[in-house]
Amino acid sequence: MKIHFDFSFVSIGKCMLIDVYKGEVYEKLISYLQTKLPFEIFEQIKTEINSVYIDIDENKTIEPFMEQCNKILKDTNSICIQRFDDTYCAGVYFIEAVRKE
Repeated sequence: MKIHFDFSFVSIGKCMLIDVYKGEVYEKLISYLQTKLPFEIFEQIKTEINSVYIDIDENKTIEPFMEQCNKILKDTNSICIQRFDDTYCAGVYFIEAVRKE
């Protein structure tokens, strides 16, 4: 299995940026993932998205969602990838939905 992705830059539409103090992010995740995943695959993870809340002070991170999402996607040709960066602030997540080859 080969996965192609590049986090060396953030281009609008390629990945999504989420602040670690964002709170409820389900609307942003829905908007992003429904444009990146085929409809039938998006429908499989849609219920998981409704519970995503991020606040690093409350130890609420996106990792549990990403793990569950990728468990659902394991038998598909898609995967969700996250990268955490805290270089210049408390932190941000870069989320990308890609196709496996």
